[in-house]
Amino acid sequence: MAYNQLLHESIARILADVPGFTFRKMFGGVGYMIHGNMACGVTNDELFLRLSPESIRVLETVKGFHETMFMGPVMKGWLNVDLENISSDDELREYLMHGVRFAESLTPK
Repeated sequence: MAYNQLLHESIARILADVPGFTFRKMFGGVGYMIHGNMACGVTNDELFLRLSPESIRVLETVKGFHETMFMGPVMKGWLNVDLENISSDDELREYLMHGVRFAESLTPK
């Protein structure tokens, strides 16, 4: 399965200076980890974020965010972002940091 290489490169560049940042291929795409905890990912042309309940309540009201469904059921704690609603690297960084903050709140693996 292919994934959006330009999006991957943007995410890797934006998160490169975050302590504990790594990425690896998974789910036919790429998962982005902070100290071993997944913060976000890319599969096909979709960006998905792992979020705190507070971030979900805020972001699910923003145009272009919707529930993540992976291989069937809705994945609780995750939201997808429609790429056409991301207009700049600054906006992408803002969204990614929600996932980073949540991953940082977890016990490192």
